[in-house]
Amino acid sequence: MHAARILKRTASFVLIAILASLNAAVADTPASTSEPDPHPALWKVEDNNSTFYIFGSIHLLPDYVAWKSPTVTGAMAKSKTFVFETSDDQSAAVQTQDFITERGLQRNGQRLRAMLSSDAQTQFDKRLTEFGYAPNKFDTLNPWLASVILKVTFLESIGYSSDAGADTTIESYARHSGRDFRYLEGPQVGLNALAKLGEKTGVESVEATLADMDEMPAILQNLIERWQNGDVPAMSAMLDRSLSDNPEIGKDLLLDRNHAWSEEIDRLSSQHTTFFITVGIAHLAGHGSLIEDLCTKGLRVSRVDTSTPTNACASA
Repeated sequence: MHAARILKRTASFVLIAILASLNAAVADTPASTSEPDPHPALWKVEDNNSTFYIFGSIHLLPDYVAWKSPTVTGAMAKSKTFVFETSDDQSAAVQTQDFITERGLQRNGQRLRAMLSSDAQTQFDKRLTEFGYAPNKFDTLNPWLASVILKVTFLESIGYSSDAGADTTIESYARHSGRDFRYLEGPQVGLNALAKLGEKTGVESVEATLADMDEMPAILQNLIERWQNGDVPAMSAMLDRSLSDNPEIGKDLLLDRNHAWSEEIDRLSSQHTTFFITVGIAHLAGHGSLIEDLCTKGLRVSRVDTSTPTNACASA
C-alpha cells in the first residue's frame, strides 16, 4: 500500500479530488479547448530586496501532459533558491509514517468496511479486488486515510503519477543545477489538515469516491486543461463553488496554510535573492489564495505568463 509514498506532496491534489467527489458539479462547465502550447499561470512577487516566482503545480499527472512554457523555464533559470511545500527526504518519510501510525489507524476496534453503507461496501470490495487488494486491506484505516489512498491508487491505476507531477520535474531540475532548497512547512502540517476531516466527512468522502470514481478522470482532465492554459478565473470558480459547500475543508487544507506560507515568504524576502516557489495550484486560485494573502502585505504581485504582465493585486 506504501501509504507514506502515496501521501508525498499530495495534500493539495487530494483536496481537489475530495471536493470533486463531494461536489461533482465542478465539472458542469466544459473546459475550453486546450491550446497547442501550454502556458500555465506564473506570478512574480517583488519587494525592494528579493524576487519570487510562484508556480502552481498539479502533484500527480499522466506522463503525456505538457506544461512547460518558455516563461516558466526562463524563471527557473533565473532563480537561485527553489522552495516547495515540504521536503520528501528520509526524515520527512519517517515523520509521515509516524503520523500515519498515530493518526491514520483505527484505535477503537472499528472496521472501515462496517462504517460504509451496503451499496458502498459492494463498490469498496469491487474496487479493492481491481487494485489487487484483499477486501479487508483497508479495514484498520481511519476514513480520511482510506479516502486519500483510494483516490491516489485509482489515479495511479489509470496512469497518473507523482513522478510526472510538475513539482517533481522542477525539483529534479533544481537538484541537477545545484540550487538551494527551502520548504514552507513540515511534512505533518498537510497531513494534519487531512486528518481533521473527521469520521463523518471521511466516510462521506470514501463513499462519494466509490460512487463517482469513473467520473473522476474527466473532472481532473477538465482541471488539467484549465491549468495548462493558465485559466485561473475558471479554476477559482471551480474551487470557490466546491468550498462554499465544504468550508471546513478549505480552511484547514488551504486558507490556514496559505496564511502561514505568506508569512514565511515575507520572512524570506530579506535574503536578497531570486526564489522559485512551487505549491499546489489549489493554493493560488479562489478566495483566500496565497496570491491574495501576499497582496495584503504590500508586495508587488503580477501575472507574468500573459503577453503583457498584469497586476495581480488589482482585483484581490
